Amino acid sequence: MQARMVIGLAAVVVVLYFLARPSASSAPVANQRASVRAQGGSGESRARLQEQIAHEQRARAQVNARLVELEDRLNEIERSEPVVAPAEDNAAPLTADAVSEADVATWMDEHLNGRVDRAATQQASLQIQDSLELVGLTDLRVENVGCAERFCRASFSQESGERPAVSELFGAAPFTGEGFTIEEPDGRIAIYFGRNGASVRDFRSEALAAAAP
Repeated sequence: MQARMVIGLAAVVVVLYFLARPSASSAPVANQRASVRAQGGSGESRARLQEQIAHEQRARAQVNARLVELEDRLNEIERSEPVVAPAEDNAAPLTADAVSEADVATWMDEHLNGRVDRAATQQASLQIQDSLELVGLTDLRVENVGCAERFCRASFSQESGERPAVSELFGAAPFTGEGFTIEEPDGRIAIYFGRNGASVRDFRSEALAAAAP
């Protein structure tokens, strides 16, 4: 928008500049002035000539004033024109810390699809049942248990239909490593936790790498 305005104003300045310059149209006035001087000229001729000269001077002064005004406007537009750096230069690289727990959970679910470690899953299921009894959460139901080499997932629901409280399970087997919870759309709570010393940050980095184009 400003660029088009600058071009338009520049065109006007050029036109007014040439209008302000002495041109062939001023020749008759000069010739008439010379003729009046040569012939002595009547008072009426001199008055008419002086009026014409004054009119020409006023017109040129108006054009010059307009030129100055337009030049100031052009300078103002140039100074206010925003400088936008390329978006790619300003974009900060995506890091593992920017990957949400929901993104990590999705990556884990995709990783588990068709690659469940059956022995590790069975062991984790037995440990979860024992831990539920140990901490007195026997009204919780455990479902959808699945383990890979370095992490597991398990979902919990409560018989009363209320949101399950699973915080007391952390620290009990098999929830002894790092983990996090995700609230599922149906109201269940899923726990995703590491095995064999794996950290959640490791999972974030792998989820980020998997999402890279």
